[in-house]
Amino acid sequence: MQLLARVGWQKAVVALANKNARIVWALLAKGRKFDPNYVSVKPGDVPAMQAVSPA
Repeated sequence: MQLLARVGWQKAVVALANKNARIVWALLAKGRKFDPNYVSVKPGDVPAMQAVSPA
């Protein structure tokens, strides 16, 4: 909605289509399934450790 207010509906539609196309391309190129919970990590950053309960 912020993009829509800033640049207009035509540019917002093109930006969203571009984003979706890049996601689809990456999934097809890497042979992966879409994970809506995926969080990218910058190189060099250490992701937070998830708590693991002993089994």
